[in-house]
Amino acid sequence: MHRENIVKEVERILESYSYENVVISNMHASFDILARNRLRTIVIKVVYNIDTIDRKMAKDIFDVASFMDAETLIVGEVSKDKRLGKNVVYTRFSVNCVSVESFESVLDGINIPLASKYVGTKAEVDKERMKNLRMLSGMSLSGLAKSAKVSKDTLYKLEKFGGYASLGTVERTEARLGDSVRLNRISIGVHEYKISGNSYKIGRTDIKAVYLNSSPFNVIGKRKNYYEASMESNPRTMKKKAKVFAQIMESFENNYSFFISDKKDGKFDGINVISKKKLSKIESESELVSEIE
Repeated sequence: MHRENIVKEVERILESYSYENVVISNMHASFDILARNRLRTIVIKVVYNIDTIDRKMAKDIFDVASFMDAETLIVGEVSKDKRLGKNVVYTRFSVNCVSVESFESVLDGINIPLASKYVGTKAEVDKERMKNLRMLSGMSLSGLAKSAKVSKDTLYKLEKFGGYASLGTVERTEARLGDSVRLNRISIGVHEYKISGNSYKIGRTDIKAVYLNSSPFNVIGKRKNYYEASMESNPRTMKKKAKVFAQIMESFENNYSFFISDKKDGKFDGINVISKKKLSKIESESELVSEIE
């Protein structure tokens, strides 16, 4: 199944489950569908091969999901040359991946087992959490390595530097420590996120925001409301993004989108444009909403 057909099938399934969808098309983006019903919001990336998801893209997926209080999911067809199994969850940089055939099971909340012998099945370790849990357990590195059947050198590097480890290594370590050591702790239906990049404030407000590497928008922020902004200046690309922004504001409550300009304020295809100079002087969330509206 080609990627375009996967997108259409995912969209069809979502609509059959009464989700409102915003589909990102004709532009490079870290995700392809924002889906929401009254119970949950899902940030979905659709690919043919799940191995094409890199760390930067996974970071953007997590950051968008964190700000939107959403779940993350990658829907694909293959990993390497093997088709993804039915009702099996794979992981790619800690983002859950499923086949099209498994997608309905995810929406139904069915507990799907995790594949363990595929490339990409890795989890990012929180070094401080891992060290603290080990010290609380009273185990030495050697003791933990022996009981978890993981090399002492591997555990030392994870405690010292963090980073990614095979899912098997992480799961055996967690089993001995009695709790999760993952930086992004994820399971289908229950999601807990940490912002993976440095956050900052929009203007002089207390709205927390983060830059994104590759999305329909460059900046996403949250306080009482949600905000998406793009610093794009190419009219053709702005036109595509304006359509996405309009869909997001129509489909999602308390969501506000705008363009950020180096020059002057105005509107582009119905979406407000705020200059960097004016944005730097905005002091409150209500003032920002007033400018966007």
